[in-house]
Amino acid sequence: MRILLVEDNLTLANWLAKSLQQSNYSVDTVHDAADAEQALAFTEYDLVIL
Repeated sequence: MRILLVEDNLTLANWLAKSLQQSNYSVDTVHDAADAEQALAFTEYDLVIL
């Protein structure tokens, strides 16, 4: 499962991404809406976490 994680708090984003990766999820992390829109334009995700 491929996940896009959108989180502006870097500490929280890193913790969440690491936790999800340890559960064998593929995680891309961005920190704002503009980057999220760009990621969604080029990659198909199964789940987006805001």
